[in-house]
Amino acid sequence: EIMELTDLVEIEMQDTLMQEALHSHLMWLISHPTDTERIKQLFSYTYPFDGTAHIKMKVSVSELKEEHMNDAVEESEMLFAPEEIVPYVPRFISKKEDISAVARGTVYHKLMEIMDYQLSVDEMLLIPEYQELLKVVRVNDLQNFKQSRLAKRMEQAAANKQLYREQPFVLGLPANTVYPEASDQETILIQGIIDAYFIEQENVIVVDYKTDRVTSEAELILRYQTQLDHYATALCQLTGLKVSEKIIYSFALHKEIVLL
Repeated sequence: EIMELTDLVEIEMQDTLMQEALHSHLMWLISHPTDTERIKQLFSYTYPFDGTAHIKMKVSVSELKEEHMNDAVEESEMLFAPEEIVPYVPRFISKKEDISAVARGTVYHKLMEIMDYQLSVDEMLLIPEYQELLKVVRVNDLQNFKQSRLAKRMEQAAANKQLYREQPFVLGLPANTVYPEASDQETILIQGIIDAYFIEQENVIVVDYKTDRVTSEAELILRYQTQLDHYATALCQLTGLKVSEKIIYSFALHKEIVLL
């Protein structure tokens, strides 16, 4: 389930109360040293999920994606470079520096976050807000995106005020849905930020932009299927609507990829 802020606060409070109760109990035992039976019970207690104590109870979607990628590599003996995660390029970076290696991926995402769909690429090139970003982004990549069917649908959604970008979420799932060896009585928190989603005819379409240097759709599906599945689960619970499409837009391939 989607975790509200109040739920997270309640979990923290429960942990604090549990620690206080344990401390109070220990203090009682110290003041009653003759009660050997209660001391035995305390120190012989076995945590029922001890075999999964190594599992993190809060992870990011990116961490889960990397774990999934590692599993897939072991199974298929494929190796490929992960997507570049780089900081935004400030104005003062030298033009001589290799910007593509430093910041390209992050700048693409920033541009997609703020882009006005009613503007043409030529119009964007004249606006200071976009000019710095478009020094890094390949203009041809943006033009190809703007001509895509996905961009037309997102433009219509924006006009209907049904386009949402950079949506953060925290999702609570039974731990065994992420780690098969874990118990379904434990809850794991998954956090992330969804690049974009829009609502079309009472259905949700989730969109994830990728700048990975790939040569086939299969590579992106292998890397990101699990990530998009979690996004879909989060949006179903967040909106109460069905997620009808999970789409990756690849700037390297200049195309949208619909996942099952």
